[in-house]
Amino acid sequence: MTNAAVKLDPALMWIYGIFSACQVRYGRRFLAQYEGVAIELVHQDWARVLREFARNPAAVKWALENLPVDSAHKVSQIPI
Repeated sequence: MTNAAVKLDPALMWIYGIFSACQVRYGRRFLAQYEGVAIELVHQDWARVLREFARNPAAVKWALENLPVDSAHKVSQIPI
């Protein structure tokens, strides 16, 4: 199967973007909180929790822009 044949779930693509933003903001602290857990499971959990916001990406953008800079957050701590 070629890369062109692989269709990624749009919800997971959205989560990958959030994870990228959090990794840049929090560095190693963000991923360290998931040490020992398969990252695919973490991504799936985030997608499940945030699925209602898929139709309102502005809310997630606002939440990410307004996270405290001093701690790495889990999905349950995002202020949306």
